[in-house]
Amino acid sequence: MKNLTITQAKLTMMRKLQGGLTALVILIVVNIFAQTPQAFKFQAVVRDADGHIISEQLVSVKSSILQNNPSGTVVYSETQTPTTNEFGLISINIGTGSVVSGDFTTIDWGGDVYFLQIELDDEGGSNYQLMGTSQILSVPYSLYSTSSGELRLPYYGETTTTETVFNTFNSGTGSGIRGENLISMNFGILGNPNYGVYGENNNGNHGYFGGNNYGAYGFGDFGVLGEHNIINGPWGYLGGAQYAVYGEGWLGNTIGYLGGVDYGVYGFSSLGHAGYFEGKGYFSDNLGIGTLSPDASALLEINSNSKGFLPPRMTTTERDAISTPADGLVIFNTTTNCLEFYAAGYWHQTCGSPDVPTVVNPSTSEIWMDRNLGASQIATSSTDATAYGDLYQWGRLSDGHEDRSSSTTITLSSTDNPGHSNFILATSLPYDWRSPQNNDLWQGVNGTNNPCPSGFRIPTETEWEAERLSWVSNDADGAFGSPLKLTVSGYRHGSFGHLGEVGISGFYWSSTVSGVDARLLNFDSTSAYMYFSIRAGGFSVRCIKD
Repeated sequence: MKNLTITQAKLTMMRKLQGGLTALVILIVVNIFAQTPQAFKFQAVVRDADGHIISEQLVSVKSSILQNNPSGTVVYSETQTPTTNEFGLISINIGTGSVVSGDFTTIDWGGDVYFLQIELDDEGGSNYQLMGTSQILSVPYSLYSTSSGELRLPYYGETTTTETVFNTFNSGTGSGIRGENLISMNFGILGNPNYGVYGENNNGNHGYFGGNNYGAYGFGDFGVLGEHNIINGPWGYLGGAQYAVYGEGWLGNTIGYLGGVDYGVYGFSSLGHAGYFEGKGYFSDNLGIGTLSPDASALLEINSNSKGFLPPRMTTTERDAISTPADGLVIFNTTTNCLEFYAAGYWHQTCGSPDVPTVVNPSTSEIWMDRNLGASQIATSSTDATAYGDLYQWGRLSDGHEDRSSSTTITLSSTDNPGHSNFILATSLPYDWRSPQNNDLWQGVNGTNNPCPSGFRIPTETEWEAERLSWVSNDADGAFGSPLKLTVSGYRHGSFGHLGEVGISGFYWSSTVSGVDARLLNFDSTSAYMYFSIRAGGFSVRCIKD
């Protein structure tokens, strides 16, 4: 039997081995079966201790569910003998194997915490090795619901929560909730007092919402009629001969309607306020202000020969207080009297020279950006999450893949620009997002796919080494204590896409190629050194002035 190793999803996914960073095994719970038999899916990639995939081979898997803690009571155990595919992947449905002990259907998922323990024999026998144990963090709803009881009617309950008490969703053609009583004058759904929801059938086919003189009322000719007769207040109806929705104030100074011949929505007031929106709004097509026919190429067209467009105005302090500004966000800075836009981790000025924040290391005389690419500010500590920034695959441009939560794909790119924002997973040698590889990416300020601002580029291995040698200590403290204030921003795994060692280690790309890999600066609490890694890995970028 080979010496196997497994690393579960909630445990450390990447280890430093001789020759590079190698992922051994990943565990993924990806699906839940609501029907009998109950089960949930488990997938894993099986590799030996040297990182080689064990493909197209029968293996034995023993799955055990432990109660309360990782060494708790085994409430259920089973075995299965799947065969790995060409990529070393196995996929089993836990709950459908050969039972060793316990009853899967009687597990009280809502009554305690549970842990999944995996043992494996790569020769298909019963000489199992313990691969690891991790907590089942998300209780399968279909399994929980079968053991948590039923909704019994009549039901009476009380709560003080501010959340929705009861919510239903129906993707079919039926009602979400329907209340009906065939005896005249009895209510299908009733809310007191004077009524939150009131339903009545007295051969008039009507009902109303609200209290007193009613927030919404449906009867006869009108789908919904809303009326309030105190001081001749506002009223309106849905339906009728002319309008889908019609609103009118009895005092004659506030009217408006939705529908009609010319307009989808029309509002008018003699007081000068035609309409008011509070909160978020949504338009599914292009919008015109001052024009009835906005240009088809513009999502928003503002047409005027007497007025201008006025963006939000704020001071530099107020600007910097904006949480996670989006690339392309525009403001007018009243401190600098300049129009500014946000991109690539900092605010750009449209007046004068580009405002790229920099810092100089007096020991090396090199000029650097003062923060990681994609970071919103200079780091205030080694673990300042707002200063971690984005995680780039080596040689890729800023196309959205660098976002820490971007989607993933296993389709490699045959071009320098993949044309999408997905993080590309590489599962086989040479572990590069691009096939075939291109060693000419990121080479110099005018290099292909250089993600840095104008006049800046990715540093070489030699430049990183000079910075490291200038630190007071050769570790994460020295990295943050340097003028660059480097953070332990972690990495993104090149084969599986998960984040790792965030708040523990720093990984910073260089432009230097090393065989099929690329060189990078790596540091943690005990050491710092130049290293190499697969190009599909996601690491931090700090730009240097050319």
